[in-house]
Amino acid sequence: MKFIGQIRERLQADTGFSAQFLQDAMLHLAIQKRCEILSFNNPESYWKHLQLAETEWSSLIEEVVVNETWFLRDEKPFQYLADHAKREWLAHSEKRSILSAPCASGEEAYSIAITLLEAGLTPGRFAIDGLDISERALQMARRRTYRATAFRGGTLGDSPYFERSPEGDYRLRNSFDECVKFRKANLLDPMSFPEGGKFDVIFCRNLLIYLDDKARFQLLEILTGLLQAGGLLFVGHADAGAVVGSRLQPCGPTGAFAFSVRAHASKPAAFAPRGPLRPIAIRKPEPIPVKTLPGARSTESGRSVAEKVSEEITLERATVLADAGKTKEANALCEDYLKTHPLCLRGTHLLAVLRLAVGDRDQAERLFNKVVYLDPRHMEALLHLKRLAELRGDRASVESWRRRIENNQAAIRP
Repeated sequence: MKFIGQIRERLQADTGFSAQFLQDAMLHLAIQKRCEILSFNNPESYWKHLQLAETEWSSLIEEVVVNETWFLRDEKPFQYLADHAKREWLAHSEKRSILSAPCASGEEAYSIAITLLEAGLTPGRFAIDGLDISERALQMARRRTYRATAFRGGTLGDSPYFERSPEGDYRLRNSFDECVKFRKANLLDPMSFPEGGKFDVIFCRNLLIYLDDKARFQLLEILTGLLQAGGLLFVGHADAGAVVGSRLQPCGPTGAFAFSVRAHASKPAAFAPRGPLRPIAIRKPEPIPVKTLPGARSTESGRSVAEKVSEEITLERATVLADAGKTKEANALCEDYLKTHPLCLRGTHLLAVLRLAVGDRDQAERLFNKVVYLDPRHMEALLHLKRLAELRGDRASVESWRRRIENNQAAIRP
């Protein structure tokens, strides 16, 4: 497709996504989906339609954005939010404003609401704005109905906040209408936010890593300006490196990836183009508690205490190096360790994440496959494999990984 570059340029201008993210395989798959929906026989016909129908660009963006999320995704940010709310908010009467952007299909915004309710706040004490560029995702958020895979093995779905539908889905109760609202918005457009509006907490997770340098700088400036004094910005573990050098400073416990505005921070004069963004922060992998399945390949039996301590020290050092942006050193340490411990699950997973961070998708995919061989229900590896298949345009593999994720999810439910 000779026009693929023109489509990429327009999508970059509209969304801020980097060329590395908008690769040919993804764009081909997105165009193919739109052709099927609109009954076009070939991509060239769709390209002609796209040039004439301005609204079709929004539909194409729907096929590109990543809406993978789940309830209480990464527990530490929510734990820190709960502690912050109890410490700073409970004794005061003012209403708190929280932004979840991008909010995708709503799991994060509702997780924030549940966290604050559990911390002791009433629904009238806070307001959560969920913003996303995808109208399709927002419609799902407003429906408040989720499948079991939205919980990733947790028990939140069986809590009083949800009710089961006859079809077996989980529906949030109507009590959230008072405190959670959703609307479509482009986060790179300052007009998407109310004039003079400020937020006590902003969740903007797993977006910065997909943006080009200019869009990343612009978004960080917008978000920083939207924070109240003493406010918190939560980013994803892979986004944390993008915040280095900004007006923000880390706060809270390791793994929360929370930031606040630096005291006496001066606003940068202008954006200056930079080289490839480094470092890429990589969180310390945390095991997902699951029941043992028959046939699961255990790597723990027969291991001495000394071996376990050695693994912990080596992989902790590799994680620290990765968090500091020293991916080459972290990669070498993992590879060296795996030469003598080839069945180490944690080391294999960490190396897979490192290879993905530097763009080596083929090696990352091989390693993630090894992870799920060692642990057939390793959710993060399964999700990575599904996403890599999507980027290749391999729809059969995408469907296979999706079914495996859902089957594994169902297997661990009580």
